[in-house]
Amino acid sequence: DNSQETPQRALDTLTKDHILSVTHINNFLNVDEGGPMLFLENNLLRFPQAKTASAGYGTAMHAILNRSVLYLKKEKHHSKLEEVKQWYTDSLTHERLSRDDHALYLEKGLSLLPEIYKEKILTLKGDELTEVDFRHEGVVLKDSDVYVPVSGKIDLVRFEEGGVWLCDFKTGKEKKSWTGKDAYEKVRLHANRQQLAFYKMLIERSKTYNGLHVLGGQLEFLESKGSRLGVLVAEITDEEVERLERLIVAIYKRIQAHDFTVPESVKALKGLEAVEAFEGLLLGE
Repeated sequence: DNSQETPQRALDTLTKDHILSVTHINNFLNVDEGGPMLFLENNLLRFPQAKTASAGYGTAMHAILNRSVLYLKKEKHHSKLEEVKQWYTDSLTHERLSRDDHALYLEKGLSLLPEIYKEKILTLKGDELTEVDFRHEGVVLKDSDVYVPVSGKIDLVRFEEGGVWLCDFKTGKEKKSWTGKDAYEKVRLHANRQQLAFYKMLIERSKTYNGLHVLGGQLEFLESKGSRLGVLVAEITDEEVERLERLIVAIYKRIQAHDFTVPESVKALKGLEAVEAFEGLLLGE
């Protein structure tokens, strides 16, 4: 009877040489929203998912920021606000939102663009690196007999005296601190911070960028309730990166063993407490 063999074989094929991104890692750890099963369904089995309207809006915003950097590098001067508004309009059309969602996010984006233009585009110096892709950088974590391939993409790398800042643009609600107001926010910010630590690890282990000194990471919000767009800064310690690397190896071993279980002791917890308990368990703390 080979009925057991087939799903097992299929999983072997999917997990073999699986490259871990920070989204995969955060899905696996987010036991509040399914954790390992969320990872299995979304990132391994790739169950079809409709892209949300807010995700489409985020993609369009990221596209214009990327384009603004490339324009400045090529033309040696900043794009005009009217051009940026046109890029946004075109990008949003590519997202194929419903008519109502398109109208909503077109109005929202165009109303936010003057401030984004002033604070994020006119302040570009032209030496920034945009959409830095690590797919061909050969970043691998080694642990005894395990080789864990990892990859990702950084929105923007800003150069400053003495090093670089790794920046991630956020179209969601602005956050004022790393603590978070409610359970959902605490889990999101924990994941955001791990994302920045992941980027530092990618830079330091890559072939091309390992000479750069990482000053830290920052979440750059594209809408604000205040007079300026918020930036949430994290000075990422080597200890944070080292802990994340151990977590990634532990997650990879679980994936290879097709172990997508969460113990009852962790399931009994909620929010960030549950996530941290699961991390502790994976690390054998």
